[in-house]
Amino acid sequence: MGKARGDGQRAFAGGRELCGRKCALAAELGGGRRHGILRRIPARRKGMPPESERMQRADSVRCVEIVDVGNPLFLSWLDLYETVFPACERALVSDLLRALAEKARGAATDLRFLAFLDDAGESDGMALVSAPAGAAAWLWYFAVRPAGRCRGLGSAFYREIARQVRAAGCPGMVLEVEIPPGEPGDAGREEAVRRIAFYRRLGARLLGGIDYLQRVGWHQAPVPMHVMVHSFDPAADAGAAFALAQSVFQDAIRQVGDLTLE
Repeated sequence: MGKARGDGQRAFAGGRELCGRKCALAAELGGGRRHGILRRIPARRKGMPPESERMQRADSVRCVEIVDVGNPLFLSWLDLYETVFPACERALVSDLLRALAEKARGAATDLRFLAFLDDAGESDGMALVSAPAGAAAWLWYFAVRPAGRCRGLGSAFYREIARQVRAAGCPGMVLEVEIPPGEPGDAGREEAVRRIAFYRRLGARLLGGIDYLQRVGWHQAPVPMHVMVHSFDPAADAGAAFALAQSVFQDAIRQVGDLTLE
């Protein structure tokens, strides 16, 4: 994003096990992988988008899809990726490079490497999202710089992502968020709670009654995560939300109690 953090079974390199549609993503990414949590980080690298990039605007948001590893914006994208997400939630950089190389060669892919820019063309945020036409979208990673805090940039960027995946014909979008750790009052716990509240304000709902493990590949152990679902059908209930999530995560997600949508 967000968490943006991992998927149910992503294994980028070498095509290690990925569930369902993740197997297709694994092929695209050299093996498969991950999602979305709102993250914020420092430092910024300059880089104007070349003409070959596809740029879209939503209100004042400048959103560029990176389609080539040679794009200087990809360095800023990687800076955010490597400094914001913990190692246990990161796919191998080599797999990201492979995925972009395939995209540059014209290979069919649902993955979008998105960079959000300020007026000077500098990176303010990044996202990796899969948006297959007619199927559920999956927000793998989403991060916003600290300067975007309290300025509404994270919300604006997320709305642009939702606009794009909805325009692609996706019935909804799923994402993973950390399960709040520790005791009430702990800094890490409060941050995780705020992150869930952020996505709720923007239309996503926390799916309860499920068990889900995020697997980013052979190099990291699985991590239990919450799953949130942003359905574009206002009448969708918990059962419909679970069906969307299951269409993405397949057998990596399972029902363990009464389904809830909060």
